[in-house]
Amino acid sequence: MSDDPISTDSWWQRRAAAVLALAELIPSERLPTGERAALRRLAPDDYAGPAFWRLMVERVPEELRQTLAAESHWAMLLHGLAVVHQRHQRGESLGRVLAEANWSEARMEQILRARDAQFWPTLRRMWAVLAVHAHPLDWVDAADFVLADTEPAAERCRHRIARDYYTTLARLAH
Repeated sequence: MSDDPISTDSWWQRRAAAVLALAELIPSERLPTGERAALRRLAPDDYAGPAFWRLMVERVPEELRQTLAAESHWAMLLHGLAVVHQRHQRGESLGRVLAEANWSEARMEQILRARDAQFWPTLRRMWAVLAVHAHPLDWVDAADFVLADTEPAAERCRHRIARDYYTTLARLAH
């Protein structure tokens, strides 16, 4: 990714477009049930199935998936899209939806502190709670968190999620 603002904006736009295309397709009837089930079985270290690769090649620009780490993060996002099975709704931030889903503060602390090997199990729990909650989600916002490729980017996402979560909790308490 370049430091050129136009290139950076274009990169973010391509990533958002890819996420939105996946968020539209995965919960729809256009994706066969067997492929959706295969996506629900994805893991960051086990994403060899054809459903994953077909979607990656068809829907995600190559520059967004060039590393093993990027592929692993996309696998986590596709898993979430398949498990949660909810449509995209702009503005329904991850922190807000988690608060409305009664995600506990202890679990919030876990997701905010999770790094490396702890991230995947915590993320899986989060997807499962969101699936039960059945509330639309801003998948671009969720993708920013899951696909963050640097620690500063991930930290900005964690802070945004925490702000939205605690703002929503305060609003719900009154």
